[in-house]
Amino acid sequence: MVAALRAATAGPLVCLLVHGGAIAIDNATRAACDAVLDAWYPGIEGGAAVAATLFGDVSPAGRTPVTFYRATADLPPLADTGMYPNASSGSRGATYRFFEGAPLYPFGHGLSYTTFAYSSLSLDAASHSACDAVGVTVTVTNTGSVASDEVVQVYLKQPDATVPAPRVRLGAFERIKRL
Repeated sequence: MVAALRAATAGPLVCLLVHGGAIAIDNATRAACDAVLDAWYPGIEGGAAVAATLFGDVSPAGRTPVTFYRATADLPPLADTGMYPNASSGSRGATYRFFEGAPLYPFGHGLSYTTFAYSSLSLDAASHSACDAVGVTVTVTNTGSVASDEVVQVYLKQPDATVPAPRVRLGAFERIKRL
């Protein structure tokens, strides 16, 4: 269907996603779209929010709350609700934290009408013990020409875990307003 719309459309084609969970978008569909706007479950003000974004009245700054897969074969089975791998049940573990393939858009992906530069990343101490809180600071600069929020995300890995652990997980995030 998207390919047919692309063939019939002379101007830019914006694909609007309205859904409530992980979906797969194949390469042909993605290639047919000049832009993708994910509205999730937009609610009563959704139409106004989509219009404001498409017409440039606001700069998008959200992040995907799920992984977008390249093929339905990459999606976890609907009956598999196990969050962690379980050899006895055959569960691979659900969510971005255990997916080993190459997603189309990973958990936490998002774009804006501007660009940002990250610099001066530092930790509050040179080393930490297990279960210690870790303080992280970073300088974020809007390097584009459009004012926008930015969502800074910190991802964690536990490469030497002695129990099943996610490959990667979101450790912290913060929205910085109107840079």
